[in-house]
Amino acid sequence: MKLRRYRTYLRPALAKIMRLSAACKQAGIGVPINAIFKRRRTIWDPPPSLPEPTPEERKNLEKEAHDKQYNDWEKNMFKDLPSPKPFSLKKLLKQCAIQLMVMAGAMLYMKFYMQPKLEADLVKQMKILEQQRLAEFRANQTDFSVAGDGELEVIYERDIL
Repeated sequence: MKLRRYRTYLRPALAKIMRLSAACKQAGIGVPINAIFKRRRTIWDPPPSLPEPTPEERKNLEKEAHDKQYNDWEKNMFKDLPSPKPFSLKKLLKQCAIQLMVMAGAMLYMKFYMQPKLEADLVKQMKILEQQRLAEFRANQTDFSVAGDGELEVIYERDIL
């Protein structure tokens, strides 16, 4: 009876060890018997704990972590962009020359094509405006001319009394 009781406890433990042994063979490592005897849940020892960093070291570590995270984000964000072309003085001067030619062309167009038309239209409008004002002046003008026009007659107050 003691043997049966021993077998009932031993069989599940042996089954677990067999599964562990098969998994370790597939991984290419030996069975960690020491860990089994010590009834540990993990095979390897946990890494030793690091000493607590000083406030300056903590700031540096946080900054490094932030910079690494930002650099990773920046790489992912701009990875599809093509690399920039190297600076070329020849291309810059060509672009400047094109811009100057376009500007000079626009100035010549304004000077020799648009300005005469605008001046002609301005002269035409000024003549029309001058004619309108002259006609208005003549329409509002009244004739005060009398026979003795041009002679000044002085009336004194004593003559009136």
